[in-house]
Amino acid sequence: MKKKITTKDVPDRENDQLITHWVHRKISRRITPFLYNHTSLTGNQVTVIGFLFCMAGAALFTTGVWKCLIWGAVLLEFGYILDLCDGELARCRKESSYYGGYLDSALDLILDPLLIIAITIGAYRIYPVTHIWILGLASLYFFTVFYVTARFYTLNQIPHKVVKKKFSGFGKWYNLFFYARQWHINIIAVGALLNQLYLVLWGLAVVGNLYWFAYFIMQHRSVRSDFLKKKK
Repeated sequence: MKKKITTKDVPDRENDQLITHWVHRKISRRITPFLYNHTSLTGNQVTVIGFLFCMAGAALFTTGVWKCLIWGAVLLEFGYILDLCDGELARCRKESSYYGGYLDSALDLILDPLLIIAITIGAYRIYPVTHIWILGLASLYFFTVFYVTARFYTLNQIPHKVVKKKFSGFGKWYNLFFYARQWHINIIAVGALLNQLYLVLWGLAVVGNLYWFAYFIMQHRSVRSDFLKKKK
């Protein structure tokens, strides 16, 4: 008979952002022991289930009806919490694998553009003006460019310094403002709860594109600096 686990047995992670560390992880670390102790679900299966919850939330966003937006936000947040549980469960079961990481990332890359399309449709139903489609395209562009630059920067042949994120000191502020998927999931959910998908699109379209440009400049300077040091 396998040994049951408790919340204390679920490993924490340092690379979470503050809101995930202090809110979402507190919930996921209570769900994971239940999944481990009372089900035979694998981490990969939980990944797919979480993805389906998020997709259901995206479908509700397209309606533009506030009650549906609220339920969509709930489903999106719950799906995101399950997206944390999958890794926790896999580590507890000692089933972590390259395929699990690939599946998680692949489904994220499928979901996120669909979320933008969904909130663009929902925002247009609420406020039918033509420029909403432009905002939606600009938001999609932000996601595309940011994902490419972020993934490109992590390739093994490109040396770069790893900034260790912590929950105190300078690392705390870095962890708070560094953009990651955790940000736009929560921004979309809060915008839906407040019935402000229009403002969410403006934020992603304007601030998001400014962010990837700044990220690209910092990335370029870091890689170029490492390259010049190696030439000496």
